[in-house]
Amino acid sequence: MFSLSTKKPLTIGIFGSNGKTSTANMLYCIFNQRGIPVDIINVKKDADDKKNLPDTEQNKQLKKLDNNGIIIVEIDDELLKNKKVNDWNFDILIHCRISEGSYEGTDEGINRINSLINQNKGMKTVVLNTDDANWKNIIIDLENTYLITYGLGSKATVTASSIECSNEVCFLYCLQRSLTGFNNEVIEPMEVPVTIKSPGQYNVYNGLAAITTSLLCGIPSDFVISSLNSRINSLGLKILYENSFGVVDNVCDTMLSFESGFEAIQNMPYGNIYLVFDLPESNLSYINKKIIDIIGAWSLTLKISNIYFFSGRKDKSVLDGLCYLKSDLCNIVCLEGSLSDIEEIIYSLKAGDMLLFFCSSSYNIIREKIVETLDTKILGRLS
Repeated sequence: MFSLSTKKPLTIGIFGSNGKTSTANMLYCIFNQRGIPVDIINVKKDADDKKNLPDTEQNKQLKKLDNNGIIIVEIDDELLKNKKVNDWNFDILIHCRISEGSYEGTDEGINRINSLINQNKGMKTVVLNTDDANWKNIIIDLENTYLITYGLGSKATVTASSIECSNEVCFLYCLQRSLTGFNNEVIEPMEVPVTIKSPGQYNVYNGLAAITTSLLCGIPSDFVISSLNSRINSLGLKILYENSFGVVDNVCDTMLSFESGFEAIQNMPYGNIYLVFDLPESNLSYINKKIIDIIGAWSLTLKISNIYFFSGRKDKSVLDGLCYLKSDLCNIVCLEGSLSDIEEIIYSLKAGDMLLFFCSSSYNIIREKIVETLDTKILGRLS
């Protein structure tokens, strides 16, 4: 396990616009099953005051955990903008994908990431995704950094092969060169089969990062793999119900989250597809246009029969952007996005139908009610 000589818990920071939560959840699962005290700090989920939480939350978590504990911090755009984490001494920093149009992908965002990495005092480990288009803009002071690269390219230290994606993701985890863990133990090259019980090829990257980090912390590879194999449908895209009909939930705040969501469900069995989505008001107009183009392309590929745009603004421009898809085979409707709207859609589902709830995090309250609505619908059929 990681060095026990430190006087504070080990701190892991995860940055990027896509994959932070899934990677953090994988790590939490592994550490928790190993019996290591672990906590996740996610500002958007846990904070009433986003700007002030990290200082108080870190102190609270540090006091609660003993020296053998681990803190995982999801470094979102708010933390980067306000430089709230620059004074934290991260032991490990994990780079997840940065999508086009995200704050992390702007010049300012990249500068803040570089500042985060290089202002960190002391020796640290950086796990860098070299398949991300922005990786070459990330400047790392190698004198104080142990750099590990991951991706699907042959030159990465950690890569994957034999990838298969359906309702779950299977691949070979390939460590191509030896690593040195936190206890100065040598981790020899290896190839081990991995199954992540959640759909989407993006979980290959999340898995590579989580497995590598766990190995650095001294957790045996067989334990890491078995922990991931036992984790069912709780990473990223979630299958809420799968029987006579299906309901899939995917938090879509970026273009990449739409792309990866559609890519994940294309191998699932389905008849008619119902898509529910929204566009965050904070998005720039050109980002929304690209999201509409993504939806349009996948609608044709997947033969989506019903598209519901949730918008309290009644944004006619979005419907105009999708109008070329409207036909006898595809119905497009603009709704306010209320609980009654989603209930009506769920109650209209028939055998073979699949509902894709691809809304942003601003609809998390509705998300919580979807499961209750499903329970009511299913119980009603059984009674």
